[in-house]
Amino acid sequence: MPQRLLLFAATTGYQVRVFADAARRLGIEFTLATDRCHILDDPWGDQAVPVRFDRISESVDALRGLRFDAVAAVGDRPAVLAAAAAEALGVLFHPLSAARACNDKFLARQLYQAAGLPVPEFFRATIEEEPQTVAARAPFPCVLKPLGLSASRGVIRANNETEFVAAFR
Repeated sequence: MPQRLLLFAATTGYQVRVFADAARRLGIEFTLATDRCHILDDPWGDQAVPVRFDRISESVDALRGLRFDAVAAVGDRPAVLAAAAAEALGVLFHPLSAARACNDKFLARQLYQAAGLPVPEFFRATIEEEPQTVAARAPFPCVLKPLGLSASRGVIRANNETEFVAAFR
């Protein structure tokens, strides 16, 4: 019986094709788990498993009873679901707590601090807060970061309150 890989990915881009091609060359059965469509019945004809990256429990429940020898993930959001699925399916992958920390900059900073690692001063603010009120709590210069984006998306340096307020909006 060939080994089976379940790949969690948000797109059908080149990364997915690379995984699929490599699996094929190695004789591994490849299944894609993606949130690209939940309504149509296999619109791309690739037998992908529909999942929702924002509904971890529901998606993991849908995978129960399936057999895979390994899981992999492309991207931040898919990695959290892949970790939860691996745990439920009994295959090795990153611990769910680690995947969650990698997907949440505030949580990661808290964990670094708790481990005794040096971290710059940080705090969490919500988008509903008044920018001026949040700016009053910030040391300058500082960096504003969204919790979940990666590859420096949304990361803005603010040298003073005016720049902070502009960046926060």
